[in-house]
Amino acid sequence: LCLAMLIAMTTLLASCGDEEEPTPNPDDPTLDNIETGPIEKSETTATIDMTGYKIIRPAYGTYTNVLKQQAVDLSGAITEATRATIRINDDNGSVSSTDLEILLGFGGRDVASQALSEITGNGWIIRAYPDQGKIVIGGTTEFLTGIAINYFIENYLENGQISGSSITINDKVICNDIAMTEVVGLGADGTSYEGKFSVVYRDGLDDKNGSIYGDTPYTSNYDKPYEFADKARTMLMKATAVKGYTLPFKYDSAAADDSSGKGEILVGSVNRPDCRAVMNTLNGNQYALVVKDNQIILGAHNDSMLALSYELFNNMIEQSTLVSTTGQKYILVPSSYSCIKTDDSRKMVVDFPQPDNVDLIETADVGNNSLLHVFTGDGVSREGYVAYCNKLENAGYEVISEEFQLEGSSFRTYLNKDEKITLHVSHQAHSHAAEQKVSGFVNSIRVVSASTKSVDVDEDLFNKDRTWTKVTDSMITNYELHRTVGVWGNSYIFTLEDGSFIIYDGGYGGDANIGKDEDYLYNVLADLHVKIYGSEPTRDNPIRISAWLMSHEHGDHFGVMKLFFKKYGPSTNVRIERLMCNTISAEERVNSYNPETQIQNNLEELCGYADGCDAIKVHTGETYYLANVAIRILYTHEDLFPVRLGFFNNSSTVYQLHMNSTDAAKGTASDASKIRNTETVVMLGDLERNGSKCLRSMFGSALESDMVQVAHHGYNGCEEALYKLINPEVVWFPCNSGELKNHGKASNANSSNWITCANYGVLHEIERVKLIVSGGDCNTNDLGYNLTLILTVDGPDYENLYDALNHKVVETEPEIPAPGSAGGYVIYRNGSN
Repeated sequence: LCLAMLIAMTTLLASCGDEEEPTPNPDDPTLDNIETGPIEKSETTATIDMTGYKIIRPAYGTYTNVLKQQAVDLSGAITEATRATIRINDDNGSVSSTDLEILLGFGGRDVASQALSEITGNGWIIRAYPDQGKIVIGGTTEFLTGIAINYFIENYLENGQISGSSITINDKVICNDIAMTEVVGLGADGTSYEGKFSVVYRDGLDDKNGSIYGDTPYTSNYDKPYEFADKARTMLMKATAVKGYTLPFKYDSAAADDSSGKGEILVGSVNRPDCRAVMNTLNGNQYALVVKDNQIILGAHNDSMLALSYELFNNMIEQSTLVSTTGQKYILVPSSYSCIKTDDSRKMVVDFPQPDNVDLIETADVGNNSLLHVFTGDGVSREGYVAYCNKLENAGYEVISEEFQLEGSSFRTYLNKDEKITLHVSHQAHSHAAEQKVSGFVNSIRVVSASTKSVDVDEDLFNKDRTWTKVTDSMITNYELHRTVGVWGNSYIFTLEDGSFIIYDGGYGGDANIGKDEDYLYNVLADLHVKIYGSEPTRDNPIRISAWLMSHEHGDHFGVMKLFFKKYGPSTNVRIERLMCNTISAEERVNSYNPETQIQNNLEELCGYADGCDAIKVHTGETYYLANVAIRILYTHEDLFPVRLGFFNNSSTVYQLHMNSTDAAKGTASDASKIRNTETVVMLGDLERNGSKCLRSMFGSALESDMVQVAHHGYNGCEEALYKLINPEVVWFPCNSGELKNHGKASNANSSNWITCANYGVLHEIERVKLIVSGGDCNTNDLGYNLTLILTVDGPDYENLYDALNHKVVETEPEIPAPGSAGGYVIYRNGSN
């Protein structure tokens, strides 16, 4: 509905101009050197009282819906300027000489025919006949009539002389001899009609029907720029019945059709110089339709704006489709034309200092009214990044997260308190792309902009100089899977030295054989609370969840979280301080397999259950400090562009937790100076190959960590190459023991399936692996464990594994048992696999 309303308000701009008009900026490539007939104005003017005037369209059925809406726009503009009520009618062939009429684009009245006959060649005219009570606004095509209507609105209503209900207009304004280009026209044989343009879209888009992952993707089988290119081509064929082979369809890597004489319709961010020039004039809330040098450019930096650009193109073609004397349909548009518009309805921040000597190649709505900007070009370097950061700081932006650098990439987060704007600014060098044999990702400066009205900003979380009272050693708990259907889920608890908890995801949710999952999670937390304090949680000493980390929006990752927030968020025995995640937008979900929306659309409601809970949108390179734990963000969906999600699982945020152990005595103050050991834990969520490649390309072997959570429960997740770079000592495998055995069976060693090889590799071929833990399964008689690994200043305590809540003795095995055998929840190799 919003899109329809916006399009309905769209008016068209023409590039006709003379010395009496505002002079275009000569540095603006979309307006420079446009050759059209000059606008001629009479020196005499007429002041006309609009009271009683009607707008008359051509006879019903002879005009387009676009002109119908333009009449509504004109009526509304006159009413707003003069307070005169203007009715709209179709021409019915009868008129009284006393009728007061504004005649749009037709010769059904003698006075209109007379006015239109004054145009030479193709053009448009505005003609006032005050003595006859008539105003004519028309052109030689309906599209040119629309341009005349827009001229009338802009010059006489928005910027004109208004006195009460009267307006003052020139007796005559005319634009003659506008050069025109055939989009579809008569071919070389002189009899058949053909397309005179190719349709071009960007390399790398998904232009194949369906999804390689499974069922039909969300809302579309294609990436949107390709879809709009296809729609443009199909629309031209339907409008004229021209054959498709005369309208070639191609990637932008193909050469231009100069030799064949065909022009090009460039859809989206296409790699052509004129298209790049247009794109460099646009921000993330703008869109363009430009006709120049035998090219028609549908310009926009993101899918939402491209939809509006396509509507401009569609409207132009609809209003420019004509019928020859032999009954053939053809399309005639101005050879030079420019329309650039801004969508003010979006709450995106685009007004901030830009980096120098770069090209903006793409923007994207990345959720929570945040807009990603991707810049490439000569200015993209470490030096260019630092210069840009200095530019921001000189403009009043303050660094709130100190710069993080890794493998040539750099990350900072800025806040402008006066403007209420936050910017996450990164230089993503992808310095390991060649070594890792990864392509598609670009060396870029990236900015994620947002208003602080849309995202929560907590500067204190970036303060690494924190203190806390140590009451326990840190622990990691893999609490049992609960699900009535299936064998997977994702649910982990991190216990901090100050006695608070970080929860990661939470599992599916719903009834299990041993009770409701949200209650089970509470009981596990309560058991850990008793282990720490020796007493049950109370109002004065509640279960304190300092952060709940969510990987992505799939039910087996957020289900328990939703139920827990709703039931225990209001409880006095539980305090949930913040939810940390990076949910995606509807724009990103398009053409992604298996998407979900339940959290992004309900973040405010969800956090509202827990008094004082903030929703923090995290970004790559940020580090958040909670007591002895540092949470570093290694990847979000924002890092992919121009590569697209493909699989919704690539929206998983990758967290690296630095679990620091201090030598402070329990019950005493501790701080970073007392850290004696650090265990790093990478939580991959359900990350898939696109995200896996991005991580390898950016960070390479610097990804090495002590522990890893296997992606997507061992199904199509990350590549074996990524796990080898992480090189873990502990493997958290979020599936039940039966699936773990299947993933690790010996026959998988020589499989031709990439994910089977990845699972086998992480389970058998990484020499450093000591401990492998499956998720358990509370829907079987063999319940497994809420296995808890205690971290000390000497490292993980493998000898004293704790089973939270159940308090069973944890039984380990030296190797993964054969499928179908009992046990196998915990594999402890004691340093050898």
